[in-house]
Amino acid sequence: MYDKHGEESLEKRISSLVTFRGQDLSPPWPEVLALAEKLIGLPRYLSVHPGGVVITPNPIGNYVNFMEMSTLPTTALRTTRI
Repeated sequence: MYDKHGEESLEKRISSLVTFRGQDLSPPWPEVLALAEKLIGLPRYLSVHPGGVVITPNPIGNYVNFMEMSTLPTTALRTTRI
């Protein structure tokens, strides 16, 4: 089995490892590995910490200074208190 880039699938690569040789990879493992394969290559640093979510009735710029991040689809608050 090969992925969209012509490389062996994650399931095939894992089943060839000595550690996993002979292991039962019956359901739900094929689905878990297919989902994991979709994560390969995605940036690991893209997430939102729930403590970092600010909800305001008006635009956040009315309350604090913020800057758009040039490399990430996110906004950084520049403040020491809200």
